[in-house]
Amino acid sequence: MSAGNSEIHGTARMVIREGQLEEFKRLAAQCIEIVRTQDTGTLEYEFFLNTDGTECLVHER
Repeated sequence: MSAGNSEIHGTARMVIREGQLEEFKRLAAQCIEIVRTQDTGTLEYEFFLNTDGTECLVHER
């Protein structure tokens, strides 16, 4: 990283309650759209679901 250029990275782990995966996906899509259209300082905003849909990692840069 060069002097004067700084980035903040954040990672969050979320547990998705049984039966709530579809609602989680709906809300995640809303979050992604809000960040994409309104948060011009965000360079990356990604969701990663585990294979059984019980946990999600969110990475923001």
